[in-house]
Amino acid sequence: DDGDLVLPYWKYMLLGFNGYFIAANTYGSEESIVFSGRSVILGPQGTVLAEAPYAGNCVIVADVPSA
Repeated sequence: DDGDLVLPYWKYMLLGFNGYFIAANTYGSEESIVFSGRSVILGPQGTVLAEAPYAGNCVIVADVPSA
């Protein structure tokens, strides 16, 4: 399942990035394309602050400290 690759991909792409990142991914299918979902909110150094489950529609939230 490609959904398993979403989190490691974003953590790798953001190496050295010291900020917050939101990856909002689609879940479900459109015609012949299946979307894996797995939205995630990452903090500095790739810390997972919130992560959507493998199946179903979901809204995720995370507390982010003010500057």
